[in-house]
Amino acid sequence: MAQHSHVIAVASQKGGVGKTATAVNLATALAAAGRPVLLVDCDPQGNASANVGFALIASGEGGAHQLLTEGGNHQGVVWQTRIPELWVAPASLNLTQLEADLANQHEGQNRLSEALQALSQPFDYVVIDCPPSLGTLTINALLAADRVLVPLPYDAYALQGLRHLDQFMANLAAAAQKPRPVLDILLTMQRQEGDTQGAKALAATVRRSFADQVLTTDIPYSQELAAASVLGKPLLLHRPRSAAAGAFVGLAVELVQRLEDTAARLAGRVRRGTDGWDPVAAQMAIASRLNGWVTSPTSPLYDVEAATEHQAALRAGSLAHAAERTFGLRRQVWVTMGLVLAALMLGPLLFFAAARFAPMDWRVKAVTAITGSRSSWDAGTVILARADPRAQKLLLLAATLAGNMSPALADCLDRTDFEHGPVLPNQMPCLLSISVTQGLTPDKK
Repeated sequence: MAQHSHVIAVASQKGGVGKTATAVNLATALAAAGRPVLLVDCDPQGNASANVGFALIASGEGGAHQLLTEGGNHQGVVWQTRIPELWVAPASLNLTQLEADLANQHEGQNRLSEALQALSQPFDYVVIDCPPSLGTLTINALLAADRVLVPLPYDAYALQGLRHLDQFMANLAAAAQKPRPVLDILLTMQRQEGDTQGAKALAATVRRSFADQVLTTDIPYSQELAAASVLGKPLLLHRPRSAAAGAFVGLAVELVQRLEDTAARLAGRVRRGTDGWDPVAAQMAIASRLNGWVTSPTSPLYDVEAATEHQAALRAGSLAHAAERTFGLRRQVWVTMGLVLAALMLGPLLFFAAARFAPMDWRVKAVTAITGSRSSWDAGTVILARADPRAQKLLLLAATLAGNMSPALADCLDRTDFEHGPVLPNQMPCLLSISVTQGLTPDKK
């Protein structure tokens, strides 16, 4: 095995916690990162093998059985999957019998550790899927691993099993006189609805009890996991754009970062920042490669449904981007036009409202200022002259008549019939001549 290989055992003595799905999708995500990965299926049920395209094999054909019995230096022990950079040691039909045989053999608990050390092919990561028990096969995995990943769903009994497993690992390491593997706890099957209060309470209890051993990544509940298993493929290759698939990619990135931190600490180095490791960029690169595998027609992992979904998402994204770009380029123009239109509509309304409800003295002063007149009389006559010149002349005449009572004016008034309406046209020359010849003007005050 390569000098810097990391062995991760996915273990839990309780079934139905998402153990196999975690092992398979974690191995796939690590392979999508471009790292050689070996998936070892130590579960006699063989579900991990089936999820990467292999059925249970017979003894003597390689796989986990031969790895445990004959070591890792034989050809054909591990098989390459269709997934680039991912190899598997499939489960065999008689792993259950092998577990009983190893329990009666001296050093039977260290067979897997020795076999992995003897592998001629280098792997950056080895992911072991353990059976749902604490038998000899799981013990082999725990003693071979430098990290143990425990999936933990929202289940009080699973929490009790976690505490039991933690103590079991401590006793096993002490008895074997080996360093205890690092425990990583992964919250799985987290529902977005339902009993969220209970789930939050359980998560808080786990984080309080195990602190930083609990991963920040959690895996949401997904019905598509079962569909992917039926199709014999990881969820990452069945629905790479799903929320659960994104969470598994995040899990791989977080574990790599923790492994790098641990290696630096053991080497006496202090990591500063990310030391060139960008988790966000790594997650995007993994997701991009997974999409490429399932959307390229020339890829052996091509999936019609996933490719169709990907194309639809690309089209929707392009439309959204075009709309945003168009609106962004014209945003200032639209805002300016909106303000101008609002001013044109609201301006007259505000003006007439002010003219209607403002006090009379304020209105007279405003009109005087607008026309540039020296008095309110001048302002009024100017406005009236612009609106109706004839009415302005009559107003001036009326003012003259009201302020000047000469004999000639009195004679005109005697001949004027005010009871039958306004001044008649034939009476206008008399009145106008008086105002002109005698220089009568309104008294401007």
